[in-house]
Amino acid sequence: MADELVPIVAYLQFRETALSKEYNNALHTALESIRVRLASIQQLAERLQTTGTSIDYSFSANTEIVEDRLQNLIALIRAKKTAEIEPLPEDWRQTILQTFKTIEDFYIVEPQDLLNKMQYISIKAN
Repeated sequence: MADELVPIVAYLQFRETALSKEYNNALHTALESIRVRLASIQQLAERLQTTGTSIDYSFSANTEIVEDRLQNLIALIRAKKTAEIEPLPEDWRQTILQTFKTIEDFYIVEPQDLLNKMQYISIKAN
């Protein structure tokens, strides 16, 4: 039985050595600390890629580098914003507060939600 385990043990030690070379403990610790926010971060990265904003940073534990990258990313996003030309109606705040529970709910509405609601209303009307 021991003779049969020798190749398996050798293979496992070889794999462990190969994986240990590429293992980054600082990266692992950073990912563990943001595990709760990881899905949101991935969603944000996907949205940035769909808008054409390229982010191909490698991991860095240096806070100065991370902060610099964050400021560059914020600047890129702000550069893509366009100014709104049409002024808001005078009763815009009252309309939003009557329609949504809180003003924060207004900012999390997705365009697909509005399309679904309009489709629902048109089906009910017919």
